[in-house]
Amino acid sequence: MSPRTTATTTLAMILCSVMLIPMTCSLDNQSRSAAAGRLLCTDNEAFTSSIDGDAIRYMNNPTQDNYSKDWWPEHIAWGGSDNGGVHGNSGIANLAFALLVDGGTHPRGKSTQVVQKLGLAKAEQIFYRALTTYMSQSTNFKGAMTATAQAAEDLFGAADKKAVEEAWCAVGVMPCGDVPPPPPCTVPAWSASKVYLGGDRASAAGKIYEAKWWTRGQEPDAGTNPWYVWFVAADCE
Repeated sequence: MSPRTTATTTLAMILCSVMLIPMTCSLDNQSRSAAAGRLLCTDNEAFTSSIDGDAIRYMNNPTQDNYSKDWWPEHIAWGGSDNGGVHGNSGIANLAFALLVDGGTHPRGKSTQVVQKLGLAKAEQIFYRALTTYMSQSTNFKGAMTATAQAAEDLFGAADKKAVEEAWCAVGVMPCGDVPPPPPCTVPAWSASKVYLGGDRASAAGKIYEAKWWTRGQEPDAGTNPWYVWFVAADCE
């Protein structure tokens, strides 16, 4: 699965965690506002239920599991293990959701953006509408930001849309005051005659593309086809 589909999969995982798991799991501190960060299953389902506060994923502090990512510029790129980071990169959207629920700032100080608190009831409705109304298998993280922001405006208005944008800004998916502009395009420009192998990169039209497999003569394209040989790895100037 490529990073193009990671965002959609991540949001589906969030919805399962927040909306479905509570039917069989309990909150460790009985607080719905903390649900995004600390959902724990019953003893029969938890891996280490004897350890207080332990979990497989930490939505409010993703890197606590020593694998997940919480900052888009550090996301796992296509190739290697984990199918392009389908699990590790979920931490980025997990944190955006947790910040939207409880408010606050990035747990590792990667940005100074303060996210206003919307609470669990609003956040889960926003993400559910985004997933079911605006997103597809090819939605990437920036597309997920756009979809959730639009869903927030649909349901609750401009102020909540701004909160959603703050949450994605806080995890580095969209620019905000403390997120630097895209770096210069130092990757060599794409060449029609060059052979590219999986993992090779080329720049074109202000973006850095990464090849999924062997290719030659196929021009990089920022379209929505998840099966295309190229995908956008980063923006550049």
